[in-house]
Amino acid sequence: MQSAAKALDVADITSIEYSGSGRWFQFGQAPNPALPWPQFEISRFSADIDYQWPSARVQITRKQSIEPGRLRPAPVEQKPDQYVSGTYAWNLAVPANAPQGAAPAPAAQPAAVEERLAEIWATPQGFLKAAIANHASTQATDGGTEVSFTLGGKYRYIGSINADNQVERVQTWIDNPVLGDTLVETRYSDYKDFDGIAFPSHIERSQGGYPYAPT
Repeated sequence: MQSAAKALDVADITSIEYSGSGRWFQFGQAPNPALPWPQFEISRFSADIDYQWPSARVQITRKQSIEPGRLRPAPVEQKPDQYVSGTYAWNLAVPANAPQGAAPAPAAQPAAVEERLAEIWATPQGFLKAAIANHASTQATDGGTEVSFTLGGKYRYIGSINADNQVERVQTWIDNPVLGDTLVETRYSDYKDFDGIAFPSHIERSQGGYPYAPT
């Protein structure tokens, strides 16, 4: 674990910003239980994370994919602007029924705090920072190391580090009012050097057994 922390420059990184494009599957809104969550095409995804507070801002530009054989209104472009800071979460958006040209206003999202904080600590550098701070246990596995710890006395994290000292997978569980404890798994691959910072160029995240985040 310490070797991975050194390889990913965890001690010197206090914040990180990354962006990309891909697909998003909206968790919890599947047309029926046998189908994956509704798919969105993402033209822009940007995450700005401060590990010290912790806090984050995620901006997304997305449009729902057209599903063959399913009648629905033509998709429109959406631009969620999401925040979390400490124990508070909110979205920034123009209020419904606001006059044309109205400025965006914050809207509290208390139910999103847990998930948004989990996304901070599931990043490669965030996971290692939390693991070190919470006295994680380690276990050798085929070709790498498994790291596990509990954050805040409640949230369990399990991560896999490969032989190249790269975080390949992070698992955690968040509470869902319908499903109860729900597994959130993030997989990382194709690490590259971005201005001196080692970070994966491919990210896959699944929640409740289906993908739901950008790749």
